[in-house]
Amino acid sequence: MNKYFVIFEQALALKELGFDEPCLAYYPKECSYHKYYNTPLHEIIFVWSMIEGVPIKNNDDLESVLFTVPLYSQAFDWFRNNYSLDISIHRSWAMDNSYYYIIIQNMDYNKITQQESIPNRSHVQAELECLDEIIKIATKEKLSK
Repeated sequence: MNKYFVIFEQALALKELGFDEPCLAYYPKECSYHKYYNTPLHEIIFVWSMIEGVPIKNNDDLESVLFTVPLYSQAFDWFRNNYSLDISIHRSWAMDNSYYYIIIQNMDYNKITQQESIPNRSHVQAELECLDEIIKIATKEKLSK
């Protein structure tokens, strides 16, 4: 099930960009609480194993010990709603077993980022690489404000 959730570095970058949507899982931060309980870092912990299945959000009370980890679909929706970044993942017509992504910024077809097709890139790999790219775009946009 972990393949549906963004990876540690992406979740941290999303938090820094202001992501605060309810999530079903979190990553522990390095702190005395998790050291005491020997919680492995970079490992997804599901909310239902912690607090009766209530979705959690990034907030000040929890910030010292954890941060949320969204599903890929949540992250893509959040970027579309907050940064006007639309994405799509496509199967390559030129290569078998290969996927690539397209990013459109602000519905401006002059601002399209399209990934090149390479052999044997899975759909999950294309999502991961696409999310890395939109994090870069959003970070650049946030810094320019």
